[in-house]
Amino acid sequence: MRDWQFGSILTAQSGQPYSGLVNFDLNNDGNLANDRTPGLGRNTFTLPSTVSLDTRLTRAVPLKNERMKLELSWEAFNVLNRGNITAVRTQQYAVSNNMTICGARVLQCLVPQTTGLSAFGTPTGTSGPRIMQLAARLSF
Repeated sequence: MRDWQFGSILTAQSGQPYSGLVNFDLNNDGNLANDRTPGLGRNTFTLPSTVSLDTRLTRAVPLKNERMKLELSWEAFNVLNRGNITAVRTQQYAVSNNMTICGARVLQCLVPQTTGLSAFGTPTGTSGPRIMQLAARLSF
């Protein structure tokens, strides 16, 4: 196996924490992006763990002239083709003024986001599928 090289990187980590949010400025600070679900602490929820294996195989081929060589390489990222979730919907509740949902005597209420593509915890991002590439490099 002369002039061959193999390398790999295995990455495994526990899921990242995140907080459930509300789409309303509950604390009246003018910032809608930081209002967490009442009664829950910061980073109460956790994304699934992630595992990724990246590999590289190279071969150096000497050419007629001793100073020149051709290096061929094959790389594969996320070899296991695992769907590593990197982001989810964090809006756990939405504020509603709908009397049918909240009741006739209530002006506003919090409605849990539990259905459809906007449901709390629905994945919105992944690290991507398996990707492979071939390369050649001429050194002289």
